[in-house]
This record gives sequence, structure tokens and C-alpha cells, in this order.
Amino acid sequence: MKKLILSALGMMCFSLSVNAQQTEEPQPPARNTEFSFFAGAGVAIIGDYTINDKLAMAGMPQIGDTSPEVTLGYNLAGKEFSMDLEVNANYFDKKHPDNRVQMGAAGIILRPHYVALKNNRVMLSGGLDLNFIASTFELYRRGMVTDLNNLNPSDYNGRVSLKNSLFYIGPSVKFMFLRNYDIPLSITTGYNIAFTNGKWKSDFGSVANTVNESGHNRFYAKLCYYLN
Repeated sequence: MKKLILSALGMMCFSLSVNAQQTEEPQPPARNTEFSFFAGAGVAIIGDYTINDKLAMAGMPQIGDTSPEVTLGYNLAGKEFSMDLEVNANYFDKKHPDNRVQMGAAGIILRPHYVALKNNRVMLSGGLDLNFIASTFELYRRGMVTDLNNLNPSDYNGRVSLKNSLFYIGPSVKFMFLRNYDIPLSITTGYNIAFTNGKWKSDFGSVANTVNESGHNRFYAKLCYYLN
């Protein structure tokens, strides 16, 4: 009887062990790469455009030195590298009693970084910005009236519409914090210098005495929230 009881207990333990091994779910391997979407806002110190000299000579309002910037992007991060693909937009508006200048810009940044510090709380990285920005510029007389019964464009004036595009390169630094919470944030700053000519053009005709913006510089700082 004693042997029978011991045998039954042994069979029971063996059965429980087998069932535990069968029901235990395999653990996925740890990921070495993290993927995150992010959104943010900040400020761009856009420096002095060459076209501002022309505006000053004409007594017109000039493009300002600072502009708000909004950002949406995607981050790929490993143990020793980080890569951002980011789109951003800026807008500037300045009014004088008789005239008004508006400027909008949209850009895309590729930001390869080396990760100098990374743990479950913070990450610090640094590297380059490869930044392409396309801008539109509108200068017009305030109070203009368009008569829909007279749509002959030769009867309207008082508006200048220009555009340009620039490719920038420069250093940038990113500090990410609160990584172990549900609100991971980062502060990113960069200084970019344009090395394409960025001549001002128009979709509505040729531009005489145009100027280029090669060497134009911009500094930005932004706070971003990581969405996943």
C-alpha cells in the first residue's frame, strides 16, 4: 500500500510538471531596436534673410528673426544609434499700417545620431541634421479688394509672391527623459547652415535682381512627446 501511494504521488507530480511546461508561453526575444512616433513644438531662430535688405530699402516689413515650429516624426533607436525622420512647419506674419508680409515654411529632417548615454530613464545622443526646407513669401498691400465681376488680373497689383528652397546641414543634440513613465519627452536642439543658393523665384513670372540665401543659418529648440 505504501509503495502504491508513493507511486501515485510520483505520477501526479510528473503530470503537473508536464502540464506546466506545456502551458508556459514562450517569451519573445528582447528587442534591440525601438520604434516611436513623436510630436512636438518649439521655436526656430531663423537668422537674417538676404531678402530683408531689399525689403528695408523699399520700406516694407521684414521677415522676423524667430518663428514658432511644429513637428511630427518617427524615431528608430538602437543601443548605440538613433535616427529621426521628421517633418516640421513654420509660419511668420508681420503687419504694417499699409503692408503685410507672410512667410510659411515646410521642411523634412533626417537626423542620424550616436547614442552616448542610454538607460531606462534617460537617453543622450548627438549627430547631424540633414534638413530640406521649402518656403513661400507673400508681400501685399493691406485692404486690397477683389471684384469677382472683374477677374482680369491686369487690373490688380500690389502683391509680390516668391518662393525658395534650401538644403541645410549642421550639428544637433537630443536629450530624452522620463523614459520609464507614460510621458516620455525629449528636448532637441540644432544649428543648421544652408549650402545651396536658395534663389528667390516666382510661379507667376521671372524675378529680376533676385538674391540667394546661401549661408543662411537657423537655430531651433523643441520639446517632443513620444506617442508609443
